[in-house]
Amino acid sequence: MAEHKLSLKESKVIQVSLLMYLCAVLASAFLETWSILILNLIIATVCSISYFILWMLYKDQRRRYFSLASFVMLNGFAIFFAVPFLVFIYGSISFWVGVLLVISMLLVPYLFSEEIALSVNKPYKTRLGRVYIILSSMLLIFGSGVYADSLYSQTTDLLQASLYTFLFSLCCWFVAPVLLIKPKKMDEVMAEK
Repeated sequence: MAEHKLSLKESKVIQVSLLMYLCAVLASAFLETWSILILNLIIATVCSISYFILWMLYKDQRRRYFSLASFVMLNGFAIFFAVPFLVFIYGSISFWVGVLLVISMLLVPYLFSEEIALSVNKPYKTRLGRVYIILSSMLLIFGSGVYADSLYSQTTDLLQASLYTFLFSLCCWFVAPVLLIKPKKMDEVMAEK
């Protein structure tokens, strides 16, 4: 069955671009510095241009377009939400541990993208899927705790909130390589096991 051409309205380029700009501003609000805001707005602009280019290239292939656009979006969000924590811990040994975590999450998941795809789609059939479920559950529980703490205390601990967003960004970088797998290859991976 041939797919129809994806219109600009259907591609959600404008809506997702606006969401990226909103998240860029919100993520820089943690730090209250103009340099981080400008950096985030530049990243949001690059993502928006990427969406439009992807739409131009893949408007005949819906699945591929949305997969690649989601990849760009996840990486943009991951950058926005990793930076506040790294800025908070800058100058300590923890900063370098955080940088190593970011580098490893940017590189290692690409080596195991098919295994990650299988573990995300069928989490109970693989060990990596079980780890993914446990980490996702821990992230939700920790996030609920951060939210409850912010509701019941007079002051919000921004370090705690930025740690949560950092963990969220690591999850985004973990899942992002799955979105680069071509649809036919993804169907093969899912049919294998």
